[in-house]
Amino acid sequence: MSKEVVENYYKDNKALYTVTIDENKRIKTVNEIRNLIGDENSMAGSAVNTSIATQATTKEVSKIILFIIPLYLAILMLTLTSWFEPILLLGSIGIAIKLNQGTNLIFGTISFVTNAAGNVL
Repeated sequence: MSKEVVENYYKDNKALYTVTIDENKRIKTVNEIRNLIGDENSMAGSAVNTSIATQATTKEVSKIILFIIPLYLAILMLTLTSWFEPILLLGSIGIAIKLNQGTNLIFGTISFVTNAAGNVL
């Protein structure tokens, strides 16, 4: 390559790389690049933003579910006459979530936001 082109990507002993990432391997690839370059370097782009958002959403939804299930059980135990009804209700909600995830296979792909919100709702 010409010296002018190289100067645009390499200055002060630092390099700028452009990487194209497969959509299906976005999170894994971004994490591997982050491990390779370390925390002192930076990354930018839509793949990085989507990867970070996906991981943060998954983490937050897990925390919400761990908080909501005991609260839900406590409310149902106090308001229902049978101890088995809350378990039955939670089981039916779990089955409904799994059915919803299964019907999403028809579309091939689904947004991570839709998947997370569907489970919480």
